[in-house]
Amino acid sequence: MKKLFVINNLAKFRFVRFGISLLPIVIILFGISLIWQIFITYEILDDPSEKITAVIGSIGIMFGAVQLILSTIIRRREFYRQIRYNEYKRITDLIQSFVNTINDNMKLEPDLVILEKQVMNLYNELSATLYLSNVKLFPGIESEESGKGVRETAEEIVQEISKSRKSYQKLPAESQDQNPITALSELNIKMSWHNEMHRLLEKLVPHKYELFKYIEKFI
Repeated sequence: MKKLFVINNLAKFRFVRFGISLLPIVIILFGISLIWQIFITYEILDDPSEKITAVIGSIGIMFGAVQLILSTIIRRREFYRQIRYNEYKRITDLIQSFVNTINDNMKLEPDLVILEKQVMNLYNELSATLYLSNVKLFPGIESEESGKGVRETAEEIVQEISKSRKSYQKLPAESQDQNPITALSELNIKMSWHNEMHRLLEKLVPHKYELFKYIEKFI
C-alpha cells in the first residue's frame, strides 16, 4: 500500500509536468481552430486580401503568445529544477555530515554531551528539510520507505548516544585507578556505544542510497 502511494505521487508529478509541456500545442490547435471558425467558416470579412491579412496577423499573435507561454514554462521548470537540485544537495550534505560526525567521534575519545548536541541539531535540521521538501519538491518523500528509514535510523542513533551519555554520567566520580569497577563500567559503556554505532550506521547506508535514488527521479 505504501509502495503504491509512492508510485502514485511520482506518477502524478510526471503527469502534471507532461501536461504543462503539452499546453503550447493545445493553445496552437485551439488558436488555429478559432481562426478557422472566425475567418473561414463564418466569413466575417468579404474581401479576400483583408481575410488573408487578418488570418496572418491572428496567427502571428497566437504564435507570439505561445512563445511567451513556452519561455515562461521553460524558466519555471528550470527554476524548480535548480531548487530541487539544491535541496537534494542539502539533504545529501546533511546526511553525510551526520555520518561523518559519528565516524569522527568513534576514532577519538568522544565527549558524549557535545556529540549528543551535534547529532541532535543535524537530526532536527534533516527532519525539517524532509518535511518541507515533501510538499512540492519531492512528493511522498516522508512516507516513502527509504525516507522513513533514514529519519528513524538517525533518531535511533540520537537516542543511543543519549542513553550512553546518561549511563556515563551515572558513573562514580572516582578516578579509574581508585575504582577498577568504575573503569570496567566505563569501558563497557564505550564498547557498547561503538558496537551500536557500527550497527546503526550500517543500517543507515541502504536507506540513504535508496533515498538519493528516489529524489533523483524528480530532478
